[in-house]
Amino acid sequence: MDFHPFSCVFDDEDLEEWKIRYRYISTEPEYYEVKGTYADLEAVVENVVTYEWQHTLSDILNALIEAGLRIEEVKEYPYSALKQLPMMEECEDGYYRFANSEYDLPLMYSIKATKQYKQGKTLEKKR
Repeated sequence: MDFHPFSCVFDDEDLEEWKIRYRYISTEPEYYEVKGTYADLEAVVENVVTYEWQHTLSDILNALIEAGLRIEEVKEYPYSALKQLPMMEECEDGYYRFANSEYDLPLMYSIKATKQYKQGKTLEKKR
């Protein structure tokens, strides 16, 4: 399970409007200077420069297929485990969704895949 690549296109600084700020399909990394980490926004970090590559859902699925994994299930979810964007709010179930939205946009996804090994055993892998 991971954040859906589509959820990463929105402006993460504008509190008033939904705006597309980042490319969904891109071959170049995005450059950021950050304070903290996504797990702890208040964490003190020395290296504040980060480069991030956007991978589309098809990039991810094709990489798993090329690695010899058999895709068994793909699910998309209209909620996030973290507050990815300022206009999201925590709901009663503990997940975050867009405030005042009538749309269910994909914010997270999960993939269930297996790989057959030579011994005939199957190892289940999840992303």
